[in-house]
Amino acid sequence: MEETVIRIISGYTSINVEDIRSDTDIIQKLEISSLDLINIINDIEEEFEVEIPFHSIRNFKTISDITAFLVQQKK
Repeated sequence: MEETVIRIISGYTSINVEDIRSDTDIIQKLEISSLDLINIINDIEEEFEVEIPFHSIRNFKTISDITAFLVQQKK
């Protein structure tokens, strides 16, 4: 699951997939714009067939935050 999230996010940044880890800060380290973040969330929702509410998105700081949310939704 984490690998898929990283793959999706890497499509919106110039950083290599190998350099993105679970503790990577999405906004500061990867320099993701708010528009790209919306597109990333849409891609993740489609890939994992979940709906991510806006209040949850505000809590996403790292890759592991997104992965933890997805794991919780899949239970």
